[in-house]
Amino acid sequence: ECCNGRKRLVMKRLLITVIVLSVCIFNLSAEEKRQDESPFKFPSIEGMEISPNPVGRGDLFTITITVDYDNSEDVEFLFDAMPAELVLWRGPYVRSFTETDKSGASVRKTRITTTFKAQASGRMIIPPLTVNTGKFELKTDPVLLRVGLYSNRKLYMPIEVEWQAGLDTVFVGEAVPVFLTVKNQEVVVIFDQTKIAYPRDGFFEQASGIGQITTLKEGKVVLYDIPAETFIYTAHSPGRVKVPSSGVEYGGITGWSNDFYLTVQPAPAEIKESGAIGDFSLSSKLDKTQVEAGKYFELEITVKGSGNLNYLELPEPSAAGCILISTEESKSYSPSLSGFSGTKSMKWIYESEEIGTAEISVPEFEFFSRTTGKVESVRERNYRVNITAAEAVEAVEEPVIFPFSKLPESDTETAVWKNYYHDYYRYVWLLPALLFFILIKILRGKKIPVAIVLTVIIFIAVVSVGRFSFNFEAESVQDSIPAGKLYNEAIDSFHEDRLTDCLHELRTAVYLDPVNNLYRETLSWIEQDKGYINSISPAIQLHPDIFYYIIIISFNLFFLAAAVASLRSGGGLSVMIILFGFTVILAGGMMVYSHLSRQEMTAVISGTDRSLKKIPRESAENWVPLKAGTAVRILNRSDDFILVETGLGVKGWINDEFILPDRSAQSEDG
Repeated sequence: ECCNGRKRLVMKRLLITVIVLSVCIFNLSAEEKRQDESPFKFPSIEGMEISPNPVGRGDLFTITITVDYDNSEDVEFLFDAMPAELVLWRGPYVRSFTETDKSGASVRKTRITTTFKAQASGRMIIPPLTVNTGKFELKTDPVLLRVGLYSNRKLYMPIEVEWQAGLDTVFVGEAVPVFLTVKNQEVVVIFDQTKIAYPRDGFFEQASGIGQITTLKEGKVVLYDIPAETFIYTAHSPGRVKVPSSGVEYGGITGWSNDFYLTVQPAPAEIKESGAIGDFSLSSKLDKTQVEAGKYFELEITVKGSGNLNYLELPEPSAAGCILISTEESKSYSPSLSGFSGTKSMKWIYESEEIGTAEISVPEFEFFSRTTGKVESVRERNYRVNITAAEAVEAVEEPVIFPFSKLPESDTETAVWKNYYHDYYRYVWLLPALLFFILIKILRGKKIPVAIVLTVIIFIAVVSVGRFSFNFEAESVQDSIPAGKLYNEAIDSFHEDRLTDCLHELRTAVYLDPVNNLYRETLSWIEQDKGYINSISPAIQLHPDIFYYIIIISFNLFFLAAAVASLRSGGGLSVMIILFGFTVILAGGMMVYSHLSRQEMTAVISGTDRSLKKIPRESAENWVPLKAGTAVRILNRSDDFILVETGLGVKGWINDEFILPDRSAQSEDG
């Protein structure tokens, strides 16, 4: 019994121990579960609200943050990440509050309220803000704040416009993309129109298609910067350049940018000759390495890459043993984010001189690379051309028969064109129909015979007064020498081997009577037969008097149709009025164009063969040879030298005693 008693005691103690341990374990699990569900261990931000949103500039708005945490004393709100345009007005206020959850239990939470003032308009992203709860750091989600402007007491979102450039500091001659950008748009749109103010200095060229839409993303908030217009700016002088304020319109709202400034520095001295800024490669090629004396050959120089292809100068080759005849430039580039990308080429056309070797040297090409930040260069390259004797061709030359003859004397007595367009008095013929139209309006469509008689009387009076006032003489506007007489003199000069005089007289005849094809055909035949490939084209095949007559007739018909239309209606009359009015405008434009074309100063090389010079100095080296009789265009004068341009586009200087100006340049009507 004693043993059984001890066993029962042991079993009782063991049972009590198991019960106590079970209770402890249960309580511990419950405590851990309670702590796991406690906000002290896992606090969270339930939401952030901005009210109002949008808000007007200068107005107040409140940010409210709800934190699932029951002890407000441990909560700290940090708002140092707020945009600088938002100024703290009140708060932050941190308070506890109680709400009922889904199960009906009361839950304590914390609310943070802070008031700010919006001092700038536009869309701005409020970044994640920090809320400290004891040892836990919480972050809010990014939120888009819209700050608008008031118009007629209505709030609207402004268009944020800004000039942007890839560089703030550029070099003279550098091609820099410049963008008129609309910032912080919630959706990508196409704008209605732009209002661009161009800078005064440099070249500002529109360059569509090079702008790129950029994205600003914070969490779920996305804003877009959209280029409305894109340009490429090339500065031609150092200093501070202002790109003026410009506007973008969308949905009836126009936004304006601020003025934008670029600092332009002088280009590095090493690239003074080329002015090239970018990343380039240079190549050159010669089309022939052997050529017969007197024949042509070409050297082509090409720059390829990205940069200021619109501005840079290709290196000018030097040549010995040959003569430069002309140059031809070609371009194939398009706007890019680096300025312009593509190629720029120049062909140098030479004529081989004496038998031997011609030496062509392409000098070093230097450019400033934006990639490396230093001046790069392409080394000099030299070419040799073997000039051989022309092969003799045994052939029996048939005599060339001159196919033109002199005009009958009766066709050379008077000038064909009277140059009425030059005489202001002649424009009195614009009055008859205009006077009739005015009188019809005054008489209100009645007494038409009276209107006709009054028109005749007033017109005769005006003509009489005009003759007295202008001292009118019909002969005063005619050409002093008839074109036919000059043509016959040119034929005589050709047969007497006075080729310079012949060409000079023919060109003047073409000027005086540009419509006559005979004069042009004779001039063209002689220039082709004698090898004048370098002469400029003769005067255009128009005379202003043609358009003078058209203007007089159309103007009178216009007002005559208008007078009839005022008496009775009709669709045909309206069409006639429009047709005659358009004819007057078109003929007026063509008369001005033909007159300005006849103002061009031209001349022929006189005496013997001459050479142009690169600079207006007698001691300067001869450059481009010209045959006597070659027609050139006069561009400028420096002392005794004249700057001229040949038919192949080559410009050079020649002493004024070696040229014979066309009579057209000295005539009264031209």
